[in-house]
Amino acid sequence: MATVAGHGTHRFKEFSRADTCERGRSTRADIAFTARAHMLDNLDDSISIRGLSRALGVSERTLRYAFQDAFDTSPLQYLKALRLQQAQRALRQASPRRTTVRREALRSGFWHLSRFSAEYKECFGELPSVTLKAHPNTVTMPKPDRGDIALGQQYLDRPA
Repeated sequence: MATVAGHGTHRFKEFSRADTCERGRSTRADIAFTARAHMLDNLDDSISIRGLSRALGVSERTLRYAFQDAFDTSPLQYLKALRLQQAQRALRQASPRRTTVRREALRSGFWHLSRFSAEYKECFGELPSVTLKAHPNTVTMPKPDRGDIALGQQYLDRPA
């Protein structure tokens, strides 16, 4: 047992440094892809990083490291990119007579509409209202220069 200042007595399992690194790298990918699958399955629900880490049985820090290793971004940025793609898909498939940008933004989990519009434009190069009006039923990937939220096709094609 060991004592951590201000946190009481804890039991730590001892691993060699090599064992921890080797196991950590292989499990980080598993954690990231399991989290990604959970995000995709629950995209319409409220997803928090805390709730996601609890569902996976890992710490928030471990989840952040796993996403950084697997996707070169944070879980929150990845989730935001998935939701932006969901909003874009909905706007492209909808008729301007049947929906609004506000409605699709809210459905995709964005509560600050001006921030949504700015992030959408930065990601896709056009305002969501333009996408809704044009709606050619195609979905584009985020611009590649937005590395912090861009999801390259290689990430979407990897097994969950």
